Amino acid sequence: MGGLIVARELSQRDGILLGSSSALNVAGALYAAAKMGQGKTIVTFCCDLAERSYSKLYNAEFLKEKQLSTEYENLASMFERYQAEPSSAVITVR
Repeated sequence: MGGLIVARELSQRDGILLGSSSALNVAGALYAAAKMGQGKTIVTFCCDLAERSYSKLYNAEFLKEKQLSTEYENLASMFERYQAEPSSAVITVR
């Protein structure tokens, strides 16, 4: 759901149309920022734009058909929700 929220919010707020992979990358970067705190640099890649996923990711009828909500939270509340998750939800790979 994070990728859908990011894609919809960035398209409506900033006019940035991300593809599904890029939206998931940005959602992951947002999650990392929420967990790491201030003063860290988070880098991600936008590897696709919306041209291949526009008919699905940005199509309210398709989302309803797939039982995905077209009502979504904003990025600020998503960030707060990420911050509130317990640290045990984060997997560390060494």
